Amino acid sequence: ESKQQMMVIAAADRLATTVLDLRRSRDTPVVTGSPVSAFVFDYDAVVTETDATTSLRKTSFDAAGALSAFTPYGTFVTNGFVHSDPDEDKLVRLDSSWTWDDPPELRRLTVGDTISGGTAWSRSVRFGGVQFARDFSLQPELVTIPLPDFFGEMAVLGSLDVFIGVSKVLSDDLRAGPFDVRNLSIVTGGGQATVVVRDLLGRETSRTINFFGDSRMLAEGLTSYSIDAGFLRKSYGEKSFDYGDAVVSGTLRHGIYDELTAEAHAEASEGVAVVGAGGIVSLFDYGSLSLAGMGSTSDAG
Repeated sequence: ESKQQMMVIAAADRLATTVLDLRRSRDTPVVTGSPVSAFVFDYDAVVTETDATTSLRKTSFDAAGALSAFTPYGTFVTNGFVHSDPDEDKLVRLDSSWTWDDPPELRRLTVGDTISGGTAWSRSVRFGGVQFARDFSLQPELVTIPLPDFFGEMAVLGSLDVFIGVSKVLSDDLRAGPFDVRNLSIVTGGGQATVVVRDLLGRETSRTINFFGDSRMLAEGLTSYSIDAGFLRKSYGEKSFDYGDAVVSGTLRHGIYDELTAEAHAEASEGVAVVGAGGIVSLFDYGSLSLAGMGSTSDAG
């Protein structure tokens, strides 16, 4: 009995697939720092003197500043600039807003001056009011674009190396059977990845695969949105408090599949309404195709 053996010969497709996923799990808890209270003042000042050797001598002063207040209940920021010369003195406020961030849920609430959300085929405007939006920058390590996958098969135990250009992005051991490398780290645009498989005897095979990444696309299941309501900002950079017509807008983008991102946008102001929809489709490893359509109605037609 001590010399008995059982040998199992199985086709590769009957073996468990080794999955190597390079994307950070979306379920990974986000660690946030303890709220702090602090004030920061940024400034930049310039004194310019022209025609210093003539009777047209002129001295001007320009300065820009921003005050930020960090509290456990959000962040307040206001900024502006001042200009002074013999012909004109000007003090202009640019933006003032209070922002509350929720990094685990990627949510941001802004009250005050901000820029409305939009898509590549719609417009964004400055307004004063309220904005509730999803902000992926709250988790900088989160990759939102679809990333390429690579499938292969190992006959025996071995190792795997993946190169993007000259940079090694993955090196790992593999057991016999099929393997699936998911979410290769790439830059946007076109490129090539080289996959090198090496068995126990040191024999290696390599394969080059093409890829294309579009920063406008969202990975499957990801959603971004922006809901805006307030009053249009007028004479920005010229006047401190000049607001016009009321405006509301909404933008929604969703990754239906890694190969398809859907988009929708609507906005309305006094006498004007606009609505549109579109999408971005991946053309395999060669590029992407964006299609969108919009309709509007206004007092002018």
